[in-house]
Amino acid sequence: MPENADAIKSVSLSFADKTCTFTLEDGRGTHKVEVGLDAPREGTTTMTGNKLHHEYQPDVMRVVASGSCRDLRTFVMTWTFVESAFRDTVTCTFEGPQVRFARSVNVNSSALDMPTLMGKLV
Repeated sequence: MPENADAIKSVSLSFADKTCTFTLEDGRGTHKVEVGLDAPREGTTTMTGNKLHHEYQPDVMRVVASGSCRDLRTFVMTWTFVESAFRDTVTCTFEGPQVRFARSVNVNSSALDMPTLMGKLV
């Protein structure tokens, strides 16, 4: 990813056995969310989210995550943080040699969307 205000360095998706492992690397470290493809999957994550979550950011959060392909180029995930009011929608759109990464939240005291990032596929 290009330099950005959220210090996101990279995102990746790995698909296997009806699950997608979404990985994001930022200034805090490497964070993963296990995403169910046929049914929501419950787990824990260290995913950065304070800018979208009223500055609330515990070290570990419970999350229920599901995802599906909207079309041939777009994968959409829903992350529900079950111990809070937050439900994030994360969209990865593949455009030639690039990926567009967008993240929004259902409720916030400030912005509901992070700036969309465009990164290079590796």
